[in-house]
Amino acid sequence: MALGAFAEKEQTGLLAAFGLDLVAQQLAQVQHLDPVCGDSTLETHDRLTFHEADRAHGKPVPPAGLEPAAKALGVPCSIHLSYGGVASILARARHRAQTGAGAGASGSAGTSVAHARAWRFRPVVLEYGAEKRSMPTEPKVVVVMPAYNAARTLEKTYNDIPRDVVDHIILVDDVSQDETVEIAQRLGLKVIVHIQNRGYGGNQKTCYLEALKDGADVVVMLHPDYQYDSRLVPELIAPILEGRADLVLGSRLLNGGARAGGMPIWRYVSNRFLTIVENMALGQHLSECHTGFRAYSRRLLETIPFLLNSDKFVFDTQVIAQAVAFGFEITEVPIPTRYFAEASSVNFRNSVAYGFATLGTMARYLLDRWSVAPSPQFRQNLSAVIGPHNAATFLRTPGASTGLHGSQHVKR
Repeated sequence: MALGAFAEKEQTGLLAAFGLDLVAQQLAQVQHLDPVCGDSTLETHDRLTFHEADRAHGKPVPPAGLEPAAKALGVPCSIHLSYGGVASILARARHRAQTGAGAGASGSAGTSVAHARAWRFRPVVLEYGAEKRSMPTEPKVVVVMPAYNAARTLEKTYNDIPRDVVDHIILVDDVSQDETVEIAQRLGLKVIVHIQNRGYGGNQKTCYLEALKDGADVVVMLHPDYQYDSRLVPELIAPILEGRADLVLGSRLLNGGARAGGMPIWRYVSNRFLTIVENMALGQHLSECHTGFRAYSRRLLETIPFLLNSDKFVFDTQVIAQAVAFGFEITEVPIPTRYFAEASSVNFRNSVAYGFATLGTMARYLLDRWSVAPSPQFRQNLSAVIGPHNAATFLRTPGASTGLHGSQHVKR
């Protein structure tokens, strides 16, 4: 379809022309219309957007309608569906028509587009073809270990990591007061030592930047305290390699192994309570959101603005919220756990602070979802945070540097 005709159609007719009848019907029911004004609203609308309501109603948007729409807009067929709604499609088409991108283009700048009510729903990723989560023939798997005073457990953790699966291991030391750095160097790990203590979250930020810079396709985050069974790395990364997920959580609660492994009852109860709250806020069905054994796809880490997260323990919770906000698929695999004196550095006092920080993160997520208090933490791409000068160092995927894989500060 010529872009001129694409831009001139009414909202419902435009969508129906691409086989997106369900979205067209929803748009027709929206009564509150606001115009999209100014080019600033068009800068990051380089993607097609639909809503979780489509999936919730059991009527997913027909993938057949995506390819011609993507071609008309000049965006990739590997489409990340995030915020912006029908306004994104109309505004982008109108902008291209006005700038002469399509033959015979002529659009009306005053056309109104669906706004507030159409943007209530959370973003989801609608699978379109194998391109969506394609992996290299030989994906590079990097294990990162955020370390602090892990000298007594580091070597045991390292010895259990399957070398035939993992290509590279990075340890980031957060100014340990023991021999963690010396042991890591003796084991042949790549060691990054912070100049000053940056906290658990700050440590992970360095971990992921180093992994991206080293060309990782899959990044496994593993605590070096021997609480988690590192022999299970193959099971943890399998859903990512198979294209089924971008974030995999090793759950201690999925098979009931947490209590058997010695998890204190107060920690078990608080873990369950917080996970229930998080599931309600995020619309997920996870058994545990507080594990220190996780795997991420490169695509996810190149998209979510994890550098905007806290330097404290709540970093992990914020990453899950961002994964949901940007529409990434999350899954879990069951893992056992080990509890002993050196297995966890989170005492009761820190756990209480972490619990309140987790509840605060859910509150900010919901306020952003409802457009009450929009937050860059759930809207900007990583590329917008690190800037163009650093993009070539850390970002491999072209779409990641232009915002094609996520909702890069979409104005609503």
